[in-house]
Amino acid sequence: MATTETRTPNQLTVSGVDADWTADNYMHLHSITFKPGAANDVLSLKEGTDAGPEIFPSLPTDAEPRTFYCGGMRSKPMIDLSACTLTAGAKVIFTLDVKRGG
Repeated sequence: MATTETRTPNQLTVSGVDADWTADNYMHLHSITFKPGAANDVLSLKEGTDAGPEIFPSLPTDAEPRTFYCGGMRSKPMIDLSACTLTAGAKVIFTLDVKRGG
């Protein structure tokens, strides 16, 4: 499994996370959606570095997606793999706030 980024003008999807991942640049986020690969997957999404504050703590008890609406906040998200449990198929979708410049 290798970390894969898929970009469109409005979204950035990160999947196959096999190491810590940090966004290249700051972005204005409309929402963050975590789609677990299986029940009990956990996502630890922090601001900037692994020492940054957690912006999306997630401990699903099922395999249902979770969405956090960000209201256009400016962020440089970081996936802290050491604090995550991600199975095959797990992905994080960052939807950009295009009104604020993405």
